Parts: sequence; structure tokens; C-alpha cells
Amino acid sequence: MFKNKKLIVLLAAITSVVVATIVIHTSKSDKGLFGNEIPADAEIVSLAQVLNNPQEFDGKEVVMEGTISVQCASLCFFNFREGNNVIEIPLNGFNVPRIQIGRRVRVISKVYSGSERVVISATGLRLL
Repeated sequence: MFKNKKLIVLLAAITSVVVATIVIHTSKSDKGLFGNEIPADAEIVSLAQVLNNPQEFDGKEVVMEGTISVQCASLCFFNFREGNNVIEIPLNGFNVPRIQIGRRVRVISKVYSGSERVVISATGLRLL
């Protein structure tokens, strides 16, 4: 009897954690938000600004708006398009479902400027 009681308590605890995780994920996903929250009052920076002056943004978070032009089969990165500029953006610490090509998004990303290339790594994405 004592072993069964422990098992029931353990299963109840696991179930609670799973349900809470699903509720939290679903509530974010229902709003079209994946990963970190994107502040509503955040300044929108253009991709062109970042690519033309990457040293200014190195190590900083930026918020950009554009469209999805490609998404990898394993959903680990997407190509972000703004006007004529396109860059591959990996997802950093979150997942997204398949997103329709051409869908407008707002993305919050960390910028890393190296000597030969710029890496922009998404920490959050909102469908627009």
C-alpha cells in the first residue's frame, strides 16, 4: 500500500508539471509568440541597418520585422527577408511550428559581428 501511495503522488506530480508546461506553451503559441517575449514598445531596427553597420549592434538584442522566405525541414532556422536583404537566422532556445512562406514576423535576436560575417540568432518570434 505504501509503495502505491508513493507511485500515485509521483504520477500526480509529473502530470501537474506536464499540464502546466502545455498550458504555458499553448497560451504563448495562441498569441503567435514563440520563445522570449518581444516588448511592444521595442524600437524596430531594419536588417539593412544591422548588415551595414554590424559593429554598432554586436552583442546587442535587436527587434526586426520582415517575412519568412525559407524554413529548414527540421525547423531549426529560417531565412528572414526584409526588402532585398535576406539572412539565415537560427533559433536560440525555442522551437516554432512550420510557418507559411511569406508570413510577416517580428523577431527579437542577438547580433554577433565577426571579422567576416554577421550572425543573428533569434531568441523570440511573433507571428504578425
